[in-house]
Amino acid sequence: MMRKVKIISFIFVLLAILFACSDATKPSASDKRETSSLTIAVASNFHFPLSILIAESPFWSSQPIDLVVGSSGTLFAQLSNGAPFDLFFSADTQRPIALEENELASARQSYARGNLVLFPAPQWLVEGLNSTNTLDISGKLAIANPQLAPFGSAAKNYIDSLNNSAFVFTQLVLGANVIQAFQFVDSGNAQVGLLAESVLINALINLKDPKYSDYFVLPSERYPPIIQDVVIANSSSRKEHAQLFIDFVRSQDSQRKLASLGYLPINEASQ
Repeated sequence: MMRKVKIISFIFVLLAILFACSDATKPSASDKRETSSLTIAVASNFHFPLSILIAESPFWSSQPIDLVVGSSGTLFAQLSNGAPFDLFFSADTQRPIALEENELASARQSYARGNLVLFPAPQWLVEGLNSTNTLDISGKLAIANPQLAPFGSAAKNYIDSLNNSAFVFTQLVLGANVIQAFQFVDSGNAQVGLLAESVLINALINLKDPKYSDYFVLPSERYPPIIQDVVIANSSSRKEHAQLFIDFVRSQDSQRKLASLGYLPINEASQ
C-alpha cells in the first residue's frame, strides 16, 4: 500500500514539473504585447505625416506597426463595428467624442490642426478671393465627401462663406477622402480642389514636381477649425503602448515636424 502511494505521489510531482516547464516556455502577456503589432487607424490626410514621424524615429521605426488608412467616417464605422484597432487618428473631434460617449474608446487628445488649401492657385484666382470673396472656376471643383471627411466638411463650409452669386463651377466632384479629391485634380478630372495642405506637401516631396507648390492656404476664419483628435480603442490590449505612441506624436519634436508637413501644432490649435 505504501509503495502504491509513493508511485502516485511521484506521478503528481512529475506532472507538476512538466506543467511548470510548459508554462515557462510560453511567452508572458508582456512578451506578447512587445511582439504583436500596434494597429493604427489613420485618416487619409494624416497618413503621410504619420509615416514620416515613424520612419524618422529610431524607436518607433523598429516597432511592428500596421497603418489602416481611410476617411475618418469610414474608419469610425469600422471601429464602431468591432474593427481591431488600437488607436484611431481622426481628422476631426466629433467622431472621437462619439466613440468615447459610446464607451468604445478613451484617452482622447488633440494632436494637430489641419489647413485647407486651394489647388491649383493661379494669381488671378487668389486675387478674386482676397478682393471680392469670390471664386470663379470654369470647370469641376473637387472636395472630399463632407459626410465622411472633415476636410470635405470644412471645404463645404468655406464654399458657403463665399459670395455665391459669383461662385461658379460646372460640377462639384466628391472624393471618398481628401486623397481621392486630390487625385481628381491631379488627373485632370477636376480643374480645382479644396484640399489638405499636407496632401500637396506629400506630393511635392515624393513626386518632386514644383506644380504641387502652387497652392493657396485659405483663411482659417472662413471654415470651422480642423482640430484632429486621437483615441485609444477600449478593446485594445495594448493601451499603455498606445498611449506612448500618442505621447510621441504630441511631443515637441514631432509637432515641429508636423508644422513643416502642413499642420498647425496643437499648442496653436483651439481646444
